[in-house]
Amino acid sequence: MKNFKGFFRIAAVIQPDDPELERRSKKRTQEDGKVVPESAVLEMKSNFSLPEDRDNLFDRIDFVELPKDVVLQLVRQYNQEGKSKPRQDGGAGRFDNKKSG
Repeated sequence: MKNFKGFFRIAAVIQPDDPELERRSKKRTQEDGKVVPESAVLEMKSNFSLPEDRDNLFDRIDFVELPKDVVLQLVRQYNQEGKSKPRQDGGAGRFDNKKSG
């Protein structure tokens, strides 16, 4: 974020509710033919986080679609879903700690 020093930085959190998210996912699949595997969705859910005031990265954080309290609850739910469901491929996620060798 150092490239934006001197700018007024705004984070826009765009988080739809579950029915709207599902509708958008289906639309994307129909229009583009892109399918996101469930294992990838679960990994994203387990790692999903929001910008926080204490991070001092943004001057303002706007919650565009849903109110902040609803989004916070959804993120907690998504994190729990992503961590509690076993991966079907049995492998480690791409963000899990790995040693290269």
